Amino acid sequence: MNIENNIILNEFVGLRPKLESPDVYTFAKMPFFSCRHYTPEEVIKSIAEYTKYDQDWNLIMDVVEKIESLGYDVFINTCVCRITDVGQNMFEDIECFVNNNKRQATYNACVEFVKWYNQQK
Repeated sequence: MNIENNIILNEFVGLRPKLESPDVYTFAKMPFFSCRHYTPEEVIKSIAEYTKYDQDWNLIMDVVEKIESLGYDVFINTCVCRITDVGQNMFEDIECFVNNNKRQATYNACVEFVKWYNQQK
């Protein structure tokens, strides 16, 4: 598990700490997980340690759906995941291959896309 990649993906899909009271930040959006800390950074780290995008299809599909909502196509087949920019020609396709691991290929492609996307802001 890569905490930094999880932080990037969490931010991309909108998982953020909430200020509950002065100097108290919480997060309780996901089932079976909540946290409470004194800084938003501590909450962000706790969420990143809990979310396992490289192991959970439901979580990585949230990222895929967000990418698609931005007008990109995500193709997942066997051990390959390719993200394409439909008609906008603003970036080169991202393609990731992981032998015998479709979920890891999808995770890797999503991480690369989000890193690229964040640089465009």
